[in-house]
Amino acid sequence: MGRGINGRKLSIPELTAKYAEGSLSPIDICKEELYKISKMNRQVNPIVAVFDTKQILQQATESEKRYKSGKPLGPFDGVPITWKDDATIKGWRSSMGSWFLKTGAFEFMGMGGPAPTESEVCIKMLQDSGAIPLCVTTTPEMCCTEGCATYVNGITRNPHNLMKSPGGSSGGAGALTALNIGYINMGSDMGGSIRIPSANNGCFGFKPSYSIGACGDVALFPYFGVNGPLSS
Repeated sequence: MGRGINGRKLSIPELTAKYAEGSLSPIDICKEELYKISKMNRQVNPIVAVFDTKQILQQATESEKRYKSGKPLGPFDGVPITWKDDATIKGWRSSMGSWFLKTGAFEFMGMGGPAPTESEVCIKMLQDSGAIPLCVTTTPEMCCTEGCATYVNGITRNPHNLMKSPGGSSGGAGALTALNIGYINMGSDMGGSIRIPSANNGCFGFKPSYSIGACGDVALFPYFGVNGPLSS
């Protein structure tokens, strides 16, 4: 489920249907999500970086034009989403919460070097469908713990109780979902990294079959590592 404006809950099909009929605008929805980010409890700390506001609103404007012409790019056109800081994202240097990868001290799975010139398949599918990324969410270092705290990004906390953990490794995505921000917050899962944050934050998470959600174009964790969504 996603949110409509003024707190009304909408599924993504309902949201995009309203885009198509003109009763809601991707611009207004993106502005609402950015406003919620600006007003969220900073102690939760689920975000590595927010993308450029002008770029987000430009994408929303282009999406609105496509709906007005009756030619949306796909089922996620104009839907605000977020990426996890372990994905291969065109133009963004993911670091898996690692100081070593963020500073370029070494490279791993294509991270630690220059920003990728292309996104991995799962991310590109959403981009090509018109989804609008808002930000990148936190993960424990190298996605290797069930919590979500790193030297480089600090501690991500559970919005329901700041003394509790949001889980990991998609802890930032889970916490952001609990804050009602983002219609889809992408995570990844090998041994529980979507499922644990979903349980800890009281939201829905889905680890898809490997053939659907394989992480990266070259699988380094065959049959285990997959990308998948968290949502409310």
